[in-house]
Amino acid sequence: MLFYDREEKQLEIPNEIFSKENQISHGNCGGVYYYGTNSCIKYYNQEHNYYFNRLDDSLYDILNDINNESLVNIKNYLTLKRKNSKADAYIMDYYKPYPLDILELPKEYLLNSVYNLYAISKTLSVKNIRFNDIKIKNLITTADSIVLIDPDRWEYEGMIGCREIHNNNDIDINAVLNNLVSSYLTKFHLEDLQRKNLTVDYAASKLFKLTSAKREMKVLTKRLEGCTKTIDYIYKL
Repeated sequence: MLFYDREEKQLEIPNEIFSKENQISHGNCGGVYYYGTNSCIKYYNQEHNYYFNRLDDSLYDILNDINNESLVNIKNYLTLKRKNSKADAYIMDYYKPYPLDILELPKEYLLNSVYNLYAISKTLSVKNIRFNDIKIKNLITTADSIVLIDPDRWEYEGMIGCREIHNNNDIDINAVLNNLVSSYLTKFHLEDLQRKNLTVDYAASKLFKLTSAKREMKVLTKRLEGCTKTIDYIYKL
């Protein structure tokens, strides 16, 4: 399949790359496929009109200027036609999911990841970029960090100020981290919580509030003082 990059150079990608056998994940808008050793490619479904859900060239340029290990590294923006403002595919780093409990990792794993995610929020908010679409499936927990992927529906918001956008983006980060922690508590620690008469929702909310992100980094750092692992704090509740 023939694509064009941002400099309108041609890139030929073998059709077998887009086979079901080579697929990592898929949704209504498209699929993600292995592409080489450390890369993968997202290819949008050409049979459906989900054009508004595609990465555009201006957002790609903004993301390409951000160096943050918790943000997906998009290597190449590809179109099937020259000078197309919406991508038909893009090549990105492949992130191998960590199969075990991230709450059992040293607390620095969570603290560093959260710091990075808030930094991403701040950088994008200054440019009036709103997340709009962050779910657990938009996060990959690797052995090194939590990585935010799938920026397809992030968009420019010109009707409100960057301060409000920043607040909303931070709340979105908090909400998805709350959900992420809840999923790990449910999978690995549910019986222990039940013995302590703690609910998953309550325990997760002690790390990440759903209603506000104000001073969250400072509060989280304070709460994890004296803990070696994130789960240590939960078990002290």
